[in-house]
Amino acid sequence: MRYQPVLVNGVAVGTLAGAPLRGLQEEAELTFQTQQQRDSLFIGLLTLVLAALAAILLARSFVAPTRRLIAAASKVAAGDYGVRVPHAQRDELGTLARNFNIMVATLESNEALRRHFMADISHELRTPLSVLQAQLEAMEDGIEPIDANSLKALLDEVATLSRLVEDMRQITLSEVGAFDYRREALDLAALLASEVHKWHEPMALAGMQIITDTQAALTIEGDTVRLRQLLRNLFNNTLRHAEGATQVRVSLHVLRDQAVLTLADNGAGVTDSGLPLLFERFWRGDRARSRTTGGSGLGLSICRSIVEAHGGSISATHVQATPPRGLAIRITLPLPGELA
Repeated sequence: MRYQPVLVNGVAVGTLAGAPLRGLQEEAELTFQTQQQRDSLFIGLLTLVLAALAAILLARSFVAPTRRLIAAASKVAAGDYGVRVPHAQRDELGTLARNFNIMVATLESNEALRRHFMADISHELRTPLSVLQAQLEAMEDGIEPIDANSLKALLDEVATLSRLVEDMRQITLSEVGAFDYRREALDLAALLASEVHKWHEPMALAGMQIITDTQAALTIEGDTVRLRQLLRNLFNNTLRHAEGATQVRVSLHVLRDQAVLTLADNGAGVTDSGLPLLFERFWRGDRARSRTTGGSGLGLSICRSIVEAHGGSISATHVQATPPRGLAIRITLPLPGELA
């Protein structure tokens, strides 16, 4: 502090005290600096606490879904395909959860198909094997004579087994893509005409007339052997299962850059519920596709595999709305690029 006497007429009447200006400035600056340090420390601590809370919440948002996925994956690995995980999040974890659910649903569907397939195989093999066993035991016990008729019955059951095993081999090869497809330009109309000629007599013996409406020539790219197998399966299916049919109409034409082949009969047809199942393995209707016809229930499934391998589609519909409703199988095959 500085002190200065106050003089009036040379007489000291008081003292003026005052601090230097620089000292006041330094004290104010020190006070401000101290306050700033306190505020900075408070803000830093508050920020640290908020960051810790945010980190905890963020970690939970990541850890909880991840733990659910890990737990679900463990259940799937143990064979539980019914497990699902919540996927309400709209981030990468939510996308991962949705894809996980789709994957598990696919696995569940495949497992159901596998079990169904194994059950079907067991059922299909058990019947002819049971017949064989019963006939052989009857022969062994002397109940059934060992003659030409008995041997023929045994051979028929063996033929049924052989046909079933071959059909299963064919459908397995087609579904895993192991069919050897040798694509080449071929005349589908000529191939169809050749097969129609071969099936005229068997169809006539069964009381069915083949009526054709086909183009003179129609070139596509495909495997001649597999397409011939496709046509034979279609005609064989009609011959065996078109109950009450007297006509089989075969048409082949071009529609929207596709070859369209239709085979329709005027038989009893199948039920509405049976149409979507017509191309499933081992499916048979209650009447028209019974075991007594001798089919394995795999012919049309093989047809679907062949058609899809050629980039086409196959479907079934009723010919008419009132009985006899008939059955129409429609196949579309793409035309070569230069003809499209």
